[in-house]
Parts: sequence; structure tokens; C-alpha cells
Amino acid sequence: MRTEFKLLIVLGVLGAVGFSIVASRKTVHSQQDPPAPYSLRWRAQQALANGTTEIDQHIAPHYQGVNDLNEALANYSLILAQPVDQLAGENDGTVGTWYKFRVLEQLTQRPLCADCGPLPDHPFGGLASNELAIPRAAGIMNVDGVTISTQEDGFPGFILTQQYLLFVSLDPNKQVATVAIGPVGSFMIDINGTIVPVGMEPTQVSSDLTTIYGNSLAQLRAGLGLGTSATPTPTPAGSCNPSQILINRCQDNGGTWNSDTCTCD
Repeated sequence: MRTEFKLLIVLGVLGAVGFSIVASRKTVHSQQDPPAPYSLRWRAQQALANGTTEIDQHIAPHYQGVNDLNEALANYSLILAQPVDQLAGENDGTVGTWYKFRVLEQLTQRPLCADCGPLPDHPFGGLASNELAIPRAAGIMNVDGVTISTQEDGFPGFILTQQYLLFVSLDPNKQVATVAIGPVGSFMIDINGTIVPVGMEPTQVSSDLTTIYGNSLAQLRAGLGLGTSATPTPTPAGSCNPSQILINRCQDNGGTWNSDTCTCD
């Protein structure tokens, strides 16, 4: 059975979460001390007492707003990156996830957002010079035998090995960034270098990318004065693992997803 908590969480730091990692990877084990009210362990105990083993939480973090692509480019750093690891933990009674990204290219770098405040420390230990940690206020954990899923409607979690184009508020000293404008500034890149919005809702930023750059990463790079050489590396044979959103985008635009070539035909 499943129980669902409808939560409205307004996070004051641009959707960034400074949650504590309470266990390794995705499992939290029972402890002797009674759980704090509304903690994940408390929610798990309540669920088990009611005969349920799954909890769905829905959240709505607060993000900074931008009017268009120019404003996003003027105020936030733009990176091409790929998540290579993730670590879930407790975030004030919900599940949060830290992602370790390998930065493939930093297209622009802007100062840390004036309204951001200090960014949290990441839990990954030492990061390589081309790695960056990004937190999200969503994720999934198993707590005392109860699967707790925290979802952000309209902004799915990052998929390992998928390439992303992200507008972020970046602290290069900490090697930490936040997705400061949320799904508005988050895009997937397919094998052809096509920019695909992560969010389902149309935005002015995605509209500008279509109108000005034809949803082409190569054209965007050229427009930023970066040339066209550092395009995404083609996906190796047998490693195609697209998100369902990418496939849906292809089909919604009249294409057919080719799983053999990992492209939209």
C-alpha cells in the first residue's frame, strides 16, 4: 500500500538544499533512539503502523525567476555536464539528492548570484578539478523498509550518463553549484547536440533557444564566441540510456526515437 504526503516546501536559497547525509547511498537503518517528529524515520514508522511501505512526497521549491535567455546568460553560469554519481540523504523530513557532475565544458562563468547566500558543502569528499556537486530537493530512499520518494513536479531527477546544459549559481571554490532557476534553466543534450528542455512547461528561455539558436548546442556555442569544436561526445554503442522525457520530446515533435543510434529520426 502507498500513502502520499502533499508538501509545499519553499526553499529560501534558490532551491538549493543543505541537507545532512544520514546514510550511505539509499538505505537508512533503524536506530535505538526514537525518531524526531516528521523526520524520515518517523514517517517510516507511521507508514508501517498503518500497513504501508511506500510514501510519495510532492514538493514545490522556490527558484529565482528570469525573463528570457539574455537575463539567464547575464546572471548565471552555463555548463555542459554529465552526472556520474548520486547520494541521497534527509532534507528536513523529505529526501534530497546530491549529484556529482563531470563538467564537460564551462560555456560561461558568472559571479555567485547576489541573492543566493553561501552554498552548502557537498558530501563527496575530494572532487577532481573537472567535477562539481549539485544538490536537488528530491530523491528516493529506503528507510526501515519503507520506500520514501520525494518528487518535484515538472522537474525530474537527473539521470546518470545523460548530458545536461545547466544554468547554475556556481561557487568554484567549493566546487558546488545550484540549479538556481530550476527547470527553466535545465536542458538535456541528445547525441546530435540538440538542446531539449527538461521541464514540460514552455518558457521564454527555451523559446529563445529555439528562435535564436535552433536548439543547437553548436550554434549556441558559436553565438557565445566559443566556436563549434567541443560538441558532445557521441554515445558509445550499447550505452544509449535516454530519459523518457527525451523520447517523448522526440515523438511530440513528430519524430521516431531510434534506440539503436540513440537519436531522434
